[in-house]
Amino acid sequence: MGFDRNFTLGLVWRLALLQIALIGFGWAILTPGLGATRIMAGLLVAGATWLVWAHVYRTNIEVARFIEALNHADYAARFDRRPGSGFAEMGLAFDGAMRRLSEQRS
Repeated sequence: MGFDRNFTLGLVWRLALLQIALIGFGWAILTPGLGATRIMAGLLVAGATWLVWAHVYRTNIEVARFIEALNHADYAARFDRRPGSGFAEMGLAFDGAMRRLSEQRS
């Protein structure tokens, strides 16, 4: 439950930032004489897009690592559990699942 909430909150604030950047970029495009502002707004859109992409990509990588560990019966695999990373709950859940699988195999 914690991972879902943290992932969702992280995604929501990144999407909100992207939306604000897109609105600012649209405003800069429609307002004559704001060449430098257009460039800055475009850079902000690119940065916000990267933040959304990186957030989702990191989650996908951790899930793919978990599935690969299952496919190879690598029950010693450990996952990101750094406090404040936003992925601590997911890492704990994955590690717990691996530990239970290892105990069942023994």
